[in-house]
Amino acid sequence: MSNNDIPDIVTEDGLQLRVFHWPTETPKAVLVLIHGFGEHMGRYEHVGEALNEAGIAMIGMDLRGHGLSKGKRGHAKSYQHLQNDIEELLKTARAEYTETPLFLMGHSMGGNLVGNFVMENTSSELKGYIMSSPWIKLAFDPPHWQVKAAEVLSNTLPGLAMDNNLDAAYLTRNAEINEQYDQDPLVLHKISAGLFQMITNAGRSLLKSNKSIEIPGFIYHGDADQITDYQASLAFFRQQTKASWNSWDNGHHESHNDLDQQQVIHSIVQWITELVDLKV
Repeated sequence: MSNNDIPDIVTEDGLQLRVFHWPTETPKAVLVLIHGFGEHMGRYEHVGEALNEAGIAMIGMDLRGHGLSKGKRGHAKSYQHLQNDIEELLKTARAEYTETPLFLMGHSMGGNLVGNFVMENTSSELKGYIMSSPWIKLAFDPPHWQVKAAEVLSNTLPGLAMDNNLDAAYLTRNAEINEQYDQDPLVLHKISAGLFQMITNAGRSLLKSNKSIEIPGFIYHGDADQITDYQASLAFFRQQTKASWNSWDNGHHESHNDLDQQQVIHSIVQWITELVDLKV
């Protein structure tokens, strides 16, 4: 079970970000997890517990403007602020675990953030990265007027909230989990024009970069995801020379909550364990 034994992060612009910790005795690795848009780390309790059982500790934070963290809901001042927040979380994890191999994982929007982070930061501090159903490109086309509005408003009124058009039925094939998402008071259903545009642009940059990330990666995606684009993830993976790929048949967006969740979490544990044993 998560606890709050690690202090919250205070960002360079003065926001308090809630930190969550799933500790285990003498862990073989530490996974730092970045959640997706609109959600929060409380939705990853079962992931942390499963990792603990496998001897892996997990640390995460509610992103700025999300969950129990401070900041305008569903908004960020800039993409760089989000990248800096990840850097601070990694520093927090390293302070807690000074010698343990460190891995960075992001789901959906978190996958976008993690992909760009490891693309731009070549430090050997991280042993590997994981991208879960990354938001590189959406699997659906938002209304044309909304796309145009976001482009304009991201410069003039970047904090303006817009519907995110996410149908919870597309999250998993588990109706109970989808209903819990809809009823969760901490879940956001609106995204700012500025945040939508910066994540969209950052996804395009990942595909255009043609750069191979220098550390090992594990990228996976359900092939029936109707929220983020499976083919975009596959195209990004094919640009990488040090990454592994896994596809989940008929899998929806939240693989770790879907019908294959045990196999998904096992695949994460197995990939991390092999890298640690190889001392990569």
